[in-house]
Amino acid sequence: MFCIEVIDSDQSDDDDGEIEYMLIESMRIDVAGIENHICDQGLAVGKFFNALNVVDQNAVIKEITSYAIMLVTGLTGVKAERDENNQPLDHDAPPVMPQQLVTLRPAKFIQEVLNKYRDHLQKF
Repeated sequence: MFCIEVIDSDQSDDDDGEIEYMLIESMRIDVAGIENHICDQGLAVGKFFNALNVVDQNAVIKEITSYAIMLVTGLTGVKAERDENNQPLDHDAPPVMPQQLVTLRPAKFIQEVLNKYRDHLQKF
């Protein structure tokens, strides 16, 4: 989708010449990649984006950049669940798809899903 690059603190933001980047913290995204992504969303989206003035276009690009970098940063913090011996958890996933959940009776939902994961859910 976009090319997100991690840059060193001593690396210049404009070391690639003509390429324009949005820089957030230690990551940067090519602005042309974001503009291409906006145009890929359909004719109406591209038309609305092009109708914006330059300041508003830059605000939209910055918002998309911030969101993309937030996603990447969040995904780097994902860790596999482990048991008490630091081994991967080996159990079947609970029925979590909507079409699975609606077929469960309330008592079965409480017993098989809610009670099983209550301690973990209470952390949030």
